Amino acid sequence: MEIIYAYLAGVLDTDGFIHIACRRGTEHYFARIGYSDESPVLPELFQEIFKGRLSRSRPKRSSYSAFYLWEADHRQAREALSRLLPHLKVKHRQAELALMLMDTLEREDAGRPVRTPLSIEHAAERRRLYEEVVRLNSARRRRKHRVEAPPR
Repeated sequence: MEIIYAYLAGVLDTDGFIHIACRRGTEHYFARIGYSDESPVLPELFQEIFKGRLSRSRPKRSSYSAFYLWEADHRQAREALSRLLPHLKVKHRQAELALMLMDTLEREDAGRPVRTPLSIEHAAERRRLYEEVVRLNSARRRRKHRVEAPPR
């Protein structure tokens, strides 16, 4: 199984994503990982190994191609990140930060009533993790699922 984890870590390092998202207007942060491709083979392999969500895009514009997307968050992301972390090279730090966020959320939210606001320190720690992942990901090129017009 370690060989499969190493292979999937390479796929995630190359064309996948690991990020921390924040719901607009809230202090609700969550980690998300994923991979998309025009072929269903690798997204389906991620789904088979780690569960999560597998979907197929239905582009509204003819200039975009359809693609398959596998993504996971919360507990499903934790399992995938924990298994892939030893093999990640490019996105190793993003995976560490995402796992740190999950640990922080579990520790701080345990026993805290849902409607109780976060302390300033807890909110700042979540924001710091979010901003560091955003900074690390900002230099990465983003792949677009777009069909280029043929040369004239």
